[in-house]
Formats: sequence, C-alpha cells, structure tokens
Amino acid sequence: MDLAVNFAKSALASGITSGAGSLTLVAGGGVRFAVVPWNGVIYDSTSYSDPADDPAVEVVRCTLISTDTLTVTRGQEGTSAANHNTAGHTYTLVAGPTAKLLTDILGISITGSAAVSTTATITDDISTNATMYPVWATATTGNLALKTSSTKLTYNPLTGALTASGAITANGFAGATLVLTAPVSTDGAFATIANVGDTIVFGVESSVAAHTYTGSLAYAALFGNATGGRATQIVSAGSVVATFLAGGNVGIGTTAPIGKLHLDSGGTNYAPSVTYHATAAWSLESASVELAAGVNTAPPYAYWLQTRYSGSANWPLSINPLGGNVGIGTTAPGSLLSIGGDANGGQAGIRVATELLTVAAATTSATVGSLLPAGAIVLSVSCMVTTVIPTATSFTLKSTTNAVVFTGAVPVAVFSTDPGTTHWAATTSKLSTVAQTITLTITGSTPANNSGRVRITVYYFLPTAPTS
Repeated sequence: MDLAVNFAKSALASGITSGAGSLTLVAGGGVRFAVVPWNGVIYDSTSYSDPADDPAVEVVRCTLISTDTLTVTRGQEGTSAANHNTAGHTYTLVAGPTAKLLTDILGISITGSAAVSTTATITDDISTNATMYPVWATATTGNLALKTSSTKLTYNPLTGALTASGAITANGFAGATLVLTAPVSTDGAFATIANVGDTIVFGVESSVAAHTYTGSLAYAALFGNATGGRATQIVSAGSVVATFLAGGNVGIGTTAPIGKLHLDSGGTNYAPSVTYHATAAWSLESASVELAAGVNTAPPYAYWLQTRYSGSANWPLSINPLGGNVGIGTTAPGSLLSIGGDANGGQAGIRVATELLTVAAATTSATVGSLLPAGAIVLSVSCMVTTVIPTATSFTLKSTTNAVVFTGAVPVAVFSTDPGTTHWAATTSKLSTVAQTITLTITGSTPANNSGRVRITVYYFLPTAPTS
C-alpha cells in the first residue's frame, strides 16, 4: 500500500505534453508529497475546480522525486496521457485517494479482531525506519499472516508466538539483530531451531540454576542439542572442529571421543594429543607414539606409566634425556638415579663422573679430578678417543691409588672405545676405598706432544649412611 501525506497538492511550473515522462512543480512543491511511489491526478485548475469535471484529467504514478522534478508514468488507472499545456492555464497535481487506494484497502479482509493481508503490498519506509511501523496489529486472538513468494510469517498476538516457514533475513541499519527477552528473571530466554527428530536450543538460563536444563547454572549462556542421544558439533572454516556427544564425551580434532576429553592432532605433526584407552586413565599420543598411565584394578593398586606405539607395541621410556637427577623415594636426588629410604634413611644412587683427559707427552697421564670417590662401588669405567694419540699403539685405564685395571688395550685411533664392562667384570675388588684419580698408561712410543684426548666416564654406586 502506498504511503500518503495530508494536503499533497502543488501547481506545475509549466505545462507538459502527452509524451513527457517528467514534470516540474513550482518552487517548494516537491516537499508536499509522500515518499514514492504513489498515484496522483493532473487537471486544469484554471478551468475546473473539481478534477472530475476536466475531460483531460489524468492519473499518473510518481516513481521518483528530485527536489521539485518528478518522474512519472503516464495514463494510470484507466486514464490516457494527455496534453496539459494550454497557454495561460494553470495545471495542478494532487496526490489524493484514487481507485487504486480503494482496491488496496478492499484487498485486506477483517475477521473478528485479527487481520489477514491477502493481496496488499507492504512497503517499509527506510528513510524513517526508526519511527516506521509497516505492520501494526491490534488483536486479542487469532493470527496475522504475512506472505510473500518465499516466506510466510504467522503472528499470534494473544500468545506472542511468531512462526515462520522459509528463509528470514534480518537487515538492520546497525546490523541484523534478534532480541529475545524473558518476561521475568525466573524464566529463561531461548531460541529453538528444529529439524525432523532434532532440536537445537541457544539462550540464557533463568535466575534459578537447573530451571530449564539439568546441571545449568543461573544466568548461564546455553547452547546445544536438546534431543536425547544427539551430538552437538562446532564448525570452523567449513569443517567440524569440536564434538560433544550426548553421553558427555568431548572431542577436539575427533568426532568419536572415547573419554571425557579427547584431543587429537591428527597425526600430521608432533603436537601431543590427549586420548583415552580402555586400559589407561589417560594417555598423550603423538604420531602414534603414546605415553599412557593408569591404575591397576587389583592389589596393590599401583599407578603405572608406559610408553607404546599404536596402543600395543611397548617402547622404551627416557626420563630427563637432556640431563638432571632422578629420585625414587627422595625429593633431593644427589645423582642421576638416587634411591632413598624413609625420612631418616640414607640415600643410594647410580652416579656419573666424566672428564676429557689431554694425554701428556709421557707414558702416563692422570685425570685432574678424583673421578672415584671414597666408598664408591665402581660399576664401570668407559672411554672414547676423541683426538688420535700420536706414536702410541694402545692404552689402558686403571685407578691411580689401587692400580685396579678397568679396560683392556684400547686402540689410539679416533672413536676407539671400551665400555669398561668385560674386563671390569673379572675384577674381584670393585670398592674404591679412597678418593682417587684415573691413570692412562701408554703402550708403544711416548707421544711427542699433548695432542691426544680421551673422554673417560665413571659409573659408580655411592651409598650414604642414615641421618638418624
């Protein structure tokens, strides 16, 4: 239905011919008319006081107003385009009721106190949107239906329910907005989207916890699937990134979480993922390599830690591979592996001492440090040549004070090694009674310079006495 204003009337500044598509009003005439479109009547106001008496009266449809110039479509509502340009005559445009207005009104049928629009066209005035109400319904019962070719809205003024079929797009001046407000704080405010056998809700819980949904907090923002047994998923960039199963399991990077929280990086990089297996309380998995932990279900109910590959093949476990002491039964390990007793007990641990020895231009060379502490039970003394020892053919290692031999004849070439286990196993005394260094003894010609170097590493066990 066209918009209208009162007293929409103005004289033409000049006459027009039957073929003209526009007309010009006298100065200031354009502001007297409503926002387009609308129908108006042109007649000879010099000769006729009543437009109906003018045999050349014409109805035109105005589609554009530019100040005082109007763009019009001629010969509307059964009239014909005519010349309105007799010399000395004034012609007037009036935007009053025409047959079109009555036709539009008759297209609205009234039943009781509810209105159903069947043929009327409703146009929103976007220039005065803040105060315009394109549809105003006053009713206490029944439905008001608004229908286009693709959308049907049914509004029940009695219940406040608005039902839609088809797509609805809200485009506001400051952005699209959907406002749902609960009448009182003890009621939640929720929007529901339903499909066959599935219902999604989002909204705000009331001031009472668990008022609408079990376990909800007061005023909590809620979103999810309200249909039993259905999952809720979050989508980003066209793909599912998080899955919430009906039973409470949450998956990020997986659509089939097998625990309360299941994180899966997809196996394409080494970012750890938290997963769950039937035999483990939790596990960290990266590129199919898993660190799992759990609790035995039978006495003594020990907590366990295990590494494995693809959930089955057991793999070795490294603790502090970059260095650092490890303690069992103690919070202050004094060696790479320290085993402590009760609070007043002593501490025993496997310890390591190492030194890069520069071979002197002599038959023997001793370490600077006392690599063997007093009371140490020596497990092995190993070595590796890092720089060739010139002119010599081999060497041996032994304790400086006790003269206990730790290695066999070690070649002098670079990377020559002796683990210090085979020869050491035959030694009867493994106790270093005093703190002492380790001596390297050359076989063959004595080196002429100090260029040779040997890495010497000692592994020993050093028990300590109880403290009380």
